[in-house]
Amino acid sequence: IVTPDSICEMMLTENYANFYSHYPKISLKFSTADTDDMFRILNHNEADVIFTLDSHVYHQDYIIAKEERISTHFVTGTASPLAGKKNLRIQDIISYPFILTEKKVGYRRVFDETLAKMSYEIQPVLEIGRTDLITTSLENGQSISFLPDFVTAKKVAEGKLVYLDIVDFEVDIWKQLIYHRNKWLSKHFQAFIEYVKEKEFYS
Repeated sequence: IVTPDSICEMMLTENYANFYSHYPKISLKFSTADTDDMFRILNHNEADVIFTLDSHVYHQDYIIAKEERISTHFVTGTASPLAGKKNLRIQDIISYPFILTEKKVGYRRVFDETLAKMSYEIQPVLEIGRTDLITTSLENGQSISFLPDFVTAKKVAEGKLVYLDIVDFEVDIWKQLIYHRNKWLSKHFQAFIEYVKEKEFYS
């Protein structure tokens, strides 16, 4: 399976020891890549399935095993002067330090493209693929990030991070589990697909 870093991190830490206990005879290999590379790998039959976190993808050559729209927020630490403020706009936060995932990869690419349409650009103080490190860094300062809610929800619920109320920014991000239409569906492959559909999707 080929995934973006943020999904791979969540899958490995939360679910896949459990997967092995249910399916000890199935061997898995995880790789990470940006969305364009994922489809190149899939088209060359170098991966069985890809898991994207990007703008919505549809093509007649692919089967979408499962998909759902993902909620995203600007997020910061509770000590930030922006915490609790209502009806903020992009121009209100643009001068703050940002910690973001890697440029041109998945939802970060969509984020940058949406900002560009509004004639804005953010130069982050740090770019890193590890979303767990981003959220930990946010707890201890006034930096801001833009992340999917499934990455941040636990720390928001624990009162360690807060979502910012930004009224003039919206992106359309989708989580999609995709394999090639010509892929032979072995019993092991079908078992894996069903497991991911159950564990990694909420709808």
